[in-house]
Amino acid sequence: MVLLRMRFVVPEELSTDFEREIIDNYGPALERQDGFHAWRLLKPYSAEVLTALGTSSDGFDWDLEFEFESEPARLAWVASADHTTVLEAVRSITQEIRYCGYDLVARDGGLEAAAQGASSS
Repeated sequence: MVLLRMRFVVPEELSTDFEREIIDNYGPALERQDGFHAWRLLKPYSAEVLTALGTSSDGFDWDLEFEFESEPARLAWVASADHTTVLEAVRSITQEIRYCGYDLVARDGGLEAAAQGASSS
């Protein structure tokens, strides 16, 4: 299983538009892809809550995480017409996008099957 995290800086006046674009278009486009498993849109805590926790914002306004069964499945998504369409729409309302990919090693319920195989060889 692989996970990609996209981090966004979105102008405050476009925050609602960004949220709607992800919920109404980007998420459903992901869900149509072979090998897709899950997506999550995350909004960081407010500055007040972060201060109470003894931390501060890193400057990103939103995170989008999604999981595919494999990197080839994720790359097929990247090559799709759906991806081109929804990514352009998201880019038009963001100031910055950062990406980071992960191999999913463990989650509630134990190690991922791929990680178990890799660790036993």
